[in-house]
Amino acid sequence: MKKRALAALLALLLACAGPECQVAAAPMQDCPPAVALTFDDGPNGACTEALLRLLAEKDVPATFFLCGYRIAEQPDLAAAIADAGHEIGLHGYSHEYFTKMTPEALAQELAQTAALLQDAGAGETALLRPPGGLVSDEVRRQAAQAGLSLIFWNVDPEDWRGGPAQATAQHVISHVAPGAIVLLHDLQETSVTAAGQIIDALQAQGYQFLTVSQLAAYYGKALTPGESYRAFSPTEPPCGPAG
Repeated sequence: MKKRALAALLALLLACAGPECQVAAAPMQDCPPAVALTFDDGPNGACTEALLRLLAEKDVPATFFLCGYRIAEQPDLAAAIADAGHEIGLHGYSHEYFTKMTPEALAQELAQTAALLQDAGAGETALLRPPGGLVSDEVRRQAAQAGLSLIFWNVDPEDWRGGPAQATAQHVISHVAPGAIVLLHDLQETSVTAAGQIIDALQAQGYQFLTVSQLAAYYGKALTPGESYRAFSPTEPPCGPAG
């Protein structure tokens, strides 16, 4: 009986050796690696305008963390950032370190900047980046109370120092990985030039660019008010909706 069963199985395998008998493999999900470009300390006049033109030309979204005092000086530019489809987060009003403020002063910083953003027509936000990346339990508590997630970074070329654009771009390109949050500033022309080089190089490697909120969703992460995020590690399934 065993010999007959083995013979029958062998005959079946030989008869089904052709491509018509092969089971089709499930299609692989197309999930290119993704990163988020973020820009701090704006809006900053001609530099921010040049950056917006660059991002529009390359069809790349970004996240801008704006200072309240600059929004007050240039409300139309803050609105233009939102109108271009970019994401906006708060970066405080004065750019003073939150950890050195009294709870009352911190609450005023957050409320004043959020109000200026709305008055400029740039809408509401659920993102906060503390100046200097400095945070405390009080900062976390007030961020949670205000419905703000704390967004940091894991790639920092220190472009605010004004170094050559090529060096800034090369630092980012050599340190980036899927799910990275890149810190840049729209304060000087070299940063805009570097941003263009970063986009071209990473797109050539197959990367796509998303806002911070899109990047979180893409890698299956839910942003929680008061919690801190420096990057988003790929998960299984590797990516979700980008928009």
